[in-house]
Amino acid sequence: MPVRDFTGNKKMKHKTFLLIGILGVVVAAADVCNAQRPGPGRQRPGGNNANSAEDREEQVEEIKPLPNDKRLIRLHQTFVREAEKLAVEYEEDQQWDRAKDVYGEIIKLVPQYGPARVKMAQLLQREAQANKAKFVVDATQGWQDTGINVIEGKPITIRSKGTWTFTLEMELSADGVTIPEELSEWNLGCLLGLIDTGNPKEIESFVVGRQSSFVPEQSGRLRLRMYDVDPSDNEGSLTVEFLGTFQQQKGIADGPGSRTRP
Repeated sequence: MPVRDFTGNKKMKHKTFLLIGILGVVVAAADVCNAQRPGPGRQRPGGNNANSAEDREEQVEEIKPLPNDKRLIRLHQTFVREAEKLAVEYEEDQQWDRAKDVYGEIIKLVPQYGPARVKMAQLLQREAQANKAKFVVDATQGWQDTGINVIEGKPITIRSKGTWTFTLEMELSADGVTIPEELSEWNLGCLLGLIDTGNPKEIESFVVGRQSSFVPEQSGRLRLRMYDVDPSDNEGSLTVEFLGTFQQQKGIADGPGSRTRP
């Protein structure tokens, strides 16, 4: 029967193979989908979309020396002193985003200022560990609603545990078979994700695999599934853990996997 494609927009081809040859593949989450496509946003250290060493070297910030003008330096000092007071007030009021913005402005003006960098690192770490949730992804279902709303500009890490069975049934001749076009983009049976922003033109699936860490460039509902044309003949499930800053709809995440999105 026809099923949705992996962006949820188009119809896929009918599965026309007869139930003669059966290829059963047990897919371990730890062994699939390694660095096939970056997550939907800026990458975070430790994810499967981390930059190469060469790319990271290009991103190293060039810190300019402080000016020689003493009067200008005093202005810098005044700004830093007052900005730090403001940032502390925001932290006391638990306005973390505003505090982060203030420390960011300090670092822009005086990149060498260590205390602001330490505070910024602490706030980023706080964002990376702000929320936790779990979800079970069913191998036999299509796109499944995790109940997780990712937030633009906020980090999230997705980790999967366990194994599931990917099954591909087809009629074979002595010539064997070519992998269907609709299954040639990623490793068969890998864990996929998409962020549903409500605009079909903006929806694009991406590989999650064993772990993916990223900062979304757009907010939306996170959905997960196994990479397969027709998942109904698969078996098993994966337990997925979410860590970062996100919004959670109660009753979906932390519970069993939901059914395919209509």
